[in-house]
Amino acid sequence: MKEPNPPSTLQKRPGGRTEVVRQKVITAVIELIKSGNMHFSYNELADLSGVNKTTLYRRWPSQITLFQEALQEHNRPVEINQKSNWAETLEAGLRELAWHFSKAEEIAMNLSFLSSPDVEESSMILAQWQPIQTNFIRLIKDAQEKGEVPSNLDPASLFTIIISPLVLMTLAGRKPIEENKLDAIIKVLSVLTTRAE
Repeated sequence: MKEPNPPSTLQKRPGGRTEVVRQKVITAVIELIKSGNMHFSYNELADLSGVNKTTLYRRWPSQITLFQEALQEHNRPVEINQKSNWAETLEAGLRELAWHFSKAEEIAMNLSFLSSPDVEESSMILAQWQPIQTNFIRLIKDAQEKGEVPSNLDPASLFTIIISPLVLMTLAGRKPIEENKLDAIIKVLSVLTTRAE
């Protein structure tokens, strides 16, 4: 007799109930983090999301799994696309990242993760940024191939330099970046990274 396949922890239920539950939980996790509560209990999450605690433990056996799914969902809207030249790509990318870093939940998450002594949490947040970093580095390499960015600049280091002022300003100020300051950052980084004609 053939053994049945073990049930998936993410079984689909009729009517899309699984996705509804997932969205409720993700929204609640982000709200708890936004309020500064990084170490919430499953009871708090169940109360806020309206999802049974048993379901929470079955689907997300640890807070790390909750954070990972919430951060994936939270970072999903960040989209940085290539424009007609490096200066336009850089400006669009910086504006997109500034918008994202300026969200109240992003500031709260970054502050909480920075102050956490938990290495696993810190590693997890860095891992969630990997797709965004990989995409931006690809755009830098494309600009280098076109001769728009000096080829002797390391793309990964350049990415770090590009995002550092955005992260620093939102974390230090605990508020969105002011438009005039963002404009100044864009101008400086464009001058520093664009190959002279």
